[in-house]
Amino acid sequence: MSAVTTGVVNVAATVVSIYGVDKWGRRAIFLGGGFQMIICQALIAAAIGAKFGIDGNPGDLPLWYAIV
Repeated sequence: MSAVTTGVVNVAATVVSIYGVDKWGRRAIFLGGGFQMIICQALIAAAIGAKFGIDGNPGDLPLWYAIV
């Protein structure tokens, strides 16, 4: 059942992707995705920097922090 669900989601995502590339073009999607990745990486770096600080000792890492 897991393989069937994964296959159906894959086919649906492929159809949506083909439609998106036809409508907006590869360059716009590439630049949009790259910008989103830069923002996410900066947020993750800020969160890690805030937790670990300059000494590298995080102490107790709460579960919610690890999940985020």
